[in-house]
Amino acid sequence: MVWLSAAASLIRAAPFLDPAALLYAEISGDESAESGSSALTPLSSKWESLAQLLVSDVSKLQKQQDDEVFQASIERLQTFGSNHLTMPRIKQEHGCFKTGFNKERCLHTVATGLQEYSIYMEYVDEVYPLKSEVQHVKYRTRTLTDVVMKSMKNPLSVEELDSERKELLLGVLPTESKWERNTAVHFILKEFHHFVQDTFRAIRHMKCQNTRAKDCE
Repeated sequence: MVWLSAAASLIRAAPFLDPAALLYAEISGDESAESGSSALTPLSSKWESLAQLLVSDVSKLQKQQDDEVFQASIERLQTFGSNHLTMPRIKQEHGCFKTGFNKERCLHTVATGLQEYSIYMEYVDEVYPLKSEVQHVKYRTRTLTDVVMKSMKNPLSVEELDSERKELLLGVLPTESKWERNTAVHFILKEFHHFVQDTFRAIRHMKCQNTRAKDCE
């Protein structure tokens, strides 16, 4: 369990970088050139694109791990995790679907789930290190979490994960067998992909509620 303590230490010791500021820096350049203005685009107009990028990043990382680690053995993974791990999921009662949609409840669910997946991505980084795709996913997850919370009426309702909660989440993940660790990564990425797909659809629905964009028709 030594690596769990190391991972927790890395989380605590990581320097603070304002994700919103990083996102502004990332997205403002091209638009400034096109508009002739250096004004920064509001975060609320960019979170759909950010969520879509995260969907793509997680999908690429999942496929890369499947191809490099499992290859022809991928069919053995189809039932893994059903009785082992429970990952955050967006369900009907969370208010993110068109039927029974509730913006604040949905954003709370998304922010809470993204926080937990940020911790699980530390495990992915430990098992599957030195992959730039892992860093992309971790960065975009933190950034999207920040954007979602800035869009909430009551962001303080989302409890920050303390060290005890982080260690509890990491503690249920396998640490011995290489096969079990790899299959745990596979399951985390598969579930995270479903989560961010539902997040993207919810964000798109919120945008379409407030605009008359042609792509919402």
